[in-house]
Amino acid sequence: MRYTIFILFCGFFCFSQEEEPSSENYFWSYEYYLPQKGIIAAKKCFIRAESSTKSTILDTLKIGDSIKIIDQSKNKLTLNNLNLPWLSVEYYKKGVLKKGFLWKGFVAIGNTSFKNLQFITCLSNKFKKKITDNGYTYDQTNFVFTIKTCDQNFTILSEKTFSHTVGENYTFTNTAIDHWGLKNISCIYRIAFNGEACGIPTEYSYFYWNGEKLEFLIEKYDVGDANAYYHTEEFIFPKEKGGLPDTIIKKIKDAENIDESLETSTFKVEEIIEYYSWNGSKIKLLKKVKKKPYFTKYE
Repeated sequence: MRYTIFILFCGFFCFSQEEEPSSENYFWSYEYYLPQKGIIAAKKCFIRAESSTKSTILDTLKIGDSIKIIDQSKNKLTLNNLNLPWLSVEYYKKGVLKKGFLWKGFVAIGNTSFKNLQFITCLSNKFKKKITDNGYTYDQTNFVFTIKTCDQNFTILSEKTFSHTVGENYTFTNTAIDHWGLKNISCIYRIAFNGEACGIPTEYSYFYWNGEKLEFLIEKYDVGDANAYYHTEEFIFPKEKGGLPDTIIKKIKDAENIDESLETSTFKVEEIIEYYSWNGSKIKLLKKVKKKPYFTKYE
């Protein structure tokens, strides 16, 4: 969990005219549904007359400013290892409608609010790491994200940066929710990288706001493949039905169709229950309970 947030810096800008979109381009869910609303995630960014860093600077926008994304240019800019296109945008300033171009990386991939807090998430970097598995070495792509916690005026209160390996689950969603009975927590910010096809997992990461900063709490994932298998994970927090004080319960279920032909739906189900203690600042695994396997049928 490292690296930095979106900033404007002086450096070498690389352009690309690739027709095939880069993988990081897919985190913004509005790509195929333009025009679309957006919000600036950078502390400060330039609005230009054309889709180029050599173009005239028309204006500046700051974090929290609202924009309307009209179109996505074929011109691209590589910044912080992210190869992303320019966007044609509209926005209002002092009641006047203005137009121009900005780099897509300056726009949040998700934002939500809880009471007086604003959570703005942006894609801030990308790096590759060599992984060796069973004698085979390959480059693993890791994306770096930054969550900016702001007040109602979009003054940044805290920043949390983390890296995550994303496969084909590029669709990003986020929500801010209650503390669910966990002490010393004002609210929980949950993000998800959603798998929208068989065999592609949906991964959830939970962060908590303690009044001063945002910290990582816990994670889970779900995945399944048609009538073949499924894996689900479920949390029970203290405030929920079946919850325990100062405890997070994680129910893990693995099910596999025992009919190799997949013509029927008879699943062998194995369950594990994990109990985590919460002392107000740290989470700790207390114990795992493995239940006896059972069989279930689905019509």
